[in-house]
Amino acid sequence: MSIGEQTPLDALGEIPENLIVKNYVPQTDLLQYTKLFITHGGMNSTNEALYNGVPLIVIPLSADQPIIAKQHAFQYDNMEEIERHLAFRDYLREHPEICRQYGEIKSQLAKQYPNDSDGYCNGKDDFIKSVEKDAIKWHWSVR
Repeated sequence: MSIGEQTPLDALGEIPENLIVKNYVPQTDLLQYTKLFITHGGMNSTNEALYNGVPLIVIPLSADQPIIAKQHAFQYDNMEEIERHLAFRDYLREHPEICRQYGEIKSQLAKQYPNDSDGYCNGKDDFIKSVEKDAIKWHWSVR
């Protein structure tokens, strides 16, 4: 568990033997070997977990974290939704031209809707749905 620089280790009380607590951990290195990630749901942590295919338990604390949790986290037993998102992610990784197009759309939408996450998400919807069908077919063909 990483606690940052603000919390002294002794403020946590007795730490169970099966828990390692540090002020800093190399999160991106550890996520490659992680089966589950408990996080506050910051954008960097969420993106790093999604990139590594690590399931998240998100406990949003402030700022944009509740929005990020809503957009990127799913109930653990909602396998259809999870598979759909993983298929889309993996398809983009394997199809750089589609990924580039998606990036351009996201950049345009970020400029168009700088303070409107619903507008931004709705703007991506048609592209995602058009790619998603191919992504799911591809996903099941390479599994």
